[in-house]
Amino acid sequence: MAPALLGIVVVLTLGHAWSGAVLPVASMEALVTRAVNDDAAALSTARGLRPGRPLVVRVLDRPHMRAEREAALRATRSPRATDAEARLLGVMGMGGRPGAAPSPGSAAPLDVTGFYDPASKRIYVGNWPSFAEGRAARLKDIAEALLDRRFPMSEHERRGREPSRDAEGEGDALWARMALLEGDATVQAMERLAPDGALPPMPALLDQLDEVRRTITAEDRVSAPLDLARRLFVALDGTTFVAGVRSRAPWSAVNQVWEHPPASSEQILHPEKYDGHEAPDDVAARLPKLPGRGAPDELVYSDTLGELGVRVFLQRAVGDYKAERAAAGWGGDRVRLLRAPGASAADVTGEYAVWVTTWDGASDAQDFVEQALQALAAVAGAPLGEVTPRRRGRPAPHDAGRWRVVDRRGRVFVLDWQGRAVTLLFGGPPVAEATLPSLTAAGTRRRGSR
Repeated sequence: MAPALLGIVVVLTLGHAWSGAVLPVASMEALVTRAVNDDAAALSTARGLRPGRPLVVRVLDRPHMRAEREAALRATRSPRATDAEARLLGVMGMGGRPGAAPSPGSAAPLDVTGFYDPASKRIYVGNWPSFAEGRAARLKDIAEALLDRRFPMSEHERRGREPSRDAEGEGDALWARMALLEGDATVQAMERLAPDGALPPMPALLDQLDEVRRTITAEDRVSAPLDLARRLFVALDGTTFVAGVRSRAPWSAVNQVWEHPPASSEQILHPEKYDGHEAPDDVAARLPKLPGRGAPDELVYSDTLGELGVRVFLQRAVGDYKAERAAAGWGGDRVRLLRAPGASAADVTGEYAVWVTTWDGASDAQDFVEQALQALAAVAGAPLGEVTPRRRGRPAPHDAGRWRVVDRRGRVFVLDWQGRAVTLLFGGPPVAEATLPSLTAAGTRRRGSR
């Protein structure tokens, strides 16, 4: 890939502001609107979409851009959901990087030079960067606006924002849909900016995207691991997914993907699983419902982390290669943040997590167990010892086991494995361990198919 195209990828991924000539807002908004709609017409023609009515554009200075962006973020996700997820990830050892500043649950919004807001149906353009240099990022925003008209986004699927998730949310599926949106818009922008109107060969594109991933990962010192992984997943893996479709088919094939969008991060990371209709296992549908407020355990938050979440959980303890290999057999999962009996809502020390995962087969579950034992030990601060129940006169099972450790505060960390299901307990009270076999057994039941 030419250096210029690599620069385009970086701009589309990061969205950072750069220095340039300042545009006077009042006098330039009409001109910017005309230029945006000219680009919209060209993108519509190339993408096979109808341009429709003119796009609405607002030119803002940096303070007003920041205010609009923050308002859009607040409207998309409630503080309760943001805080609950941050506490969940903290309990699981995924809440921040060593030596990094504390994060309130997600990375700080990027100082973007513009964005498209599906709620207001407006494209916001900053007046401080050079208009010519800002075209790459602006084309992506325009492409998102056009996609929103053809394939309407819900309020939970907006560019650059976290999906809103209440208890029993479906976060992994929402992140997959965001990756499709970002990938589609990015590939449109890259094709429009390429001199010959085409993407480079896939091997060259993949090499450059990997270079961008390594650079951003090495330089990021603030984002929590899952926040960074999700941002790279949406921008880079989404681009890889859509570019793969475009490398062998016209845009009409991408339209067909929108009719049945990827249902999990697994399907974005492994396009062959999307092509093979390998749907995620609906673990939540099989788990027993928990009592409500005032009962022994209170459900605070619940979500599906997906293959991407499994990778991030394992990476700190075993490294990228082993984490990706162990996560590749993911079938489904459900994680719950619970409040122990007697703990008040303000007492986060009384919260613990239970994570039920299912796998494509018992051997895939075993691969996960081998790496998850190290990752869970890192969270607990001590290695787990095997306590697999034995039956007199019978050898130890080859596809089951239980490991546990109790930390200095009396909190229990357990890994329970039965066949293709594995359940992890993070810092729970001793009584919580008794519930694990039934949860794991629920995970082993026959999975549905798409």
